[in-house]
Amino acid sequence: MCQSRAWNREKAYELKLTKLDMSKLTFNSKENIYVHEVGPDFSGPASILGDCIAAIDSKSLTGYTVKDMFQIFNSKSLTEVMNVKLWRKEPFIHHFETGDELIEDILQSANLDVGGGTDRLLAMDQLMDTEMLGDYGLLLLCRQRRYDICVSSPHEEATMEAMNSLGGAYAEAGMHEQALEWFQKHIDRSTLYYGAYHEETLISRHNFATTIQTLGDCKKALTLLEQNLEAYSSFDENVDEDIIDTLSCMGLCTHDLANYEEAIKLFEKALSLAEKILGTELNDRTPTILNNLANAYCKLDRLDKAAEYYERAITDKESFFGRTHPSTSGTVMNYAEVVGKRGDYQGEVKLLERALTGFEDVLGEDHDQTLVTLTNLASAYANMGSLDKGLSLLEKALVGFSKSFGDQHPHTLSVMINLASTKMDLDQFEEAKTLSKSAADALTVVVGEDHPHTLTARANFAFACMELQEYDAAELSLEKVLSEREKRMGKNSPSYMGTVLNLAEVKMLMGKLDEAEKMAKKAKETFDGGSKNLAMASRILADIYLRKGEDETAIKELDLSMQAWREMGESVKQLREYRKCEKLWKNLN
Repeated sequence: MCQSRAWNREKAYELKLTKLDMSKLTFNSKENIYVHEVGPDFSGPASILGDCIAAIDSKSLTGYTVKDMFQIFNSKSLTEVMNVKLWRKEPFIHHFETGDELIEDILQSANLDVGGGTDRLLAMDQLMDTEMLGDYGLLLLCRQRRYDICVSSPHEEATMEAMNSLGGAYAEAGMHEQALEWFQKHIDRSTLYYGAYHEETLISRHNFATTIQTLGDCKKALTLLEQNLEAYSSFDENVDEDIIDTLSCMGLCTHDLANYEEAIKLFEKALSLAEKILGTELNDRTPTILNNLANAYCKLDRLDKAAEYYERAITDKESFFGRTHPSTSGTVMNYAEVVGKRGDYQGEVKLLERALTGFEDVLGEDHDQTLVTLTNLASAYANMGSLDKGLSLLEKALVGFSKSFGDQHPHTLSVMINLASTKMDLDQFEEAKTLSKSAADALTVVVGEDHPHTLTARANFAFACMELQEYDAAELSLEKVLSEREKRMGKNSPSYMGTVLNLAEVKMLMGKLDEAEKMAKKAKETFDGGSKNLAMASRILADIYLRKGEDETAIKELDLSMQAWREMGESVKQLREYRKCEKLWKNLN
């Protein structure tokens, strides 16, 4: 998360307007706000913008944003609000065109100096907070105008704050390279003006670090954040909230480097400090830490713990931000992974569709959060057997990530992994093999050969080789994956035991029946009833027994496999693993 001293988050951002009766407005000169007859509940931004906005009781608010209110009051006339466009749903060119007109109106009613123009622009900046409205074009234009005014003034502090805020706008809009340029400018200027270890310099270094983490350089980001944490330890004043943010972002970097145990330690430190400092009052930090902590537990397959933290985070975020806020949608998306890992694919799809709708409405179709959710939804559809639908979504996500981040970014390569899995279910094994190898080789360079994404890509490569009867290559690849997953996740994790099962099938096909039987039995003992892994384990054991001439035992195992598939519903019949089971069943009968 980007840090800024300018933010004053208020629930009023979420309020919306149906219609106003100008005759019912009165001006409160003491508070410098307009108040509507039905009540003064909405007074935060009104006190900032003065006569440009009104306080409206929440009972009369539905359907239109604070920006619509501003437009109405700035023109001092009642507009037919049904014809007012919601700018955040328009392309950037329309954002800039409309935003330019609005900001010109603000500047015309204020002196073009730091004390006048920038105060009004700061007020607009707060109203256009993308955390609430997602209007990146207007936010960028507003902050650029603030910077243009500040840089020509003698007010150095205002200029540096405007630099940092502009960098934050670019980061939130997904324009990360531009964000880095502005954060670096702020670091250089703040270092000269304040010093390298001043709080303002550290804030911009924090923002720079979180942006390069997003671009995939987690090691460099972690180094910068560690330097910040050390610097904060020498401060006399209270910087607890800065420390919370730094620990949280260090946890994110460590998580992305697949050191999940260390990430949990960092998140737990951040959570403990947040609960101590912020208490039980609703805030934006605590639920974010809960979400990140749940992510780490999910990666370690500690699903009960992950579910507990996700549910707490969702409840708090819905109360603080709202149901469709991007932060809430992000946690809903993450929680879907736990639901999917438990085998409830319909529940997973339902959660992901909710998250996708939230991201598309607020952030747009090309935002990285939208694309990540699209990728996860595609995989969930594939798991349910809707392969063509999943393939279409994955191809759309791959184009989006390649355009935004490049072909070698971990996000792009992760989509390639999922695309390879779907192509295998469609029996497109050569394409799946090529995609998996390309992704694995690139990920080895980008995140390391033992990273979970790299291991998944190598496992997919092995599956494709197995289907193409290239058994030696498949065995070698899976043995490497198994060794690394044992180191990272332990022998009792579902990921490790799933790999044991995959390796057992390869060894069976190579004629190593006793070794394959031992491995398949071991894996089967760890799987729950009605799961894909249990169905697969019983199918492999049935195939082994059939090859050994033990037909009765084979039929019993195959019965168990078919029963497990039936419990999963009709949608799984398109999956490659189900088709293998059905083919074996027909051969036995």
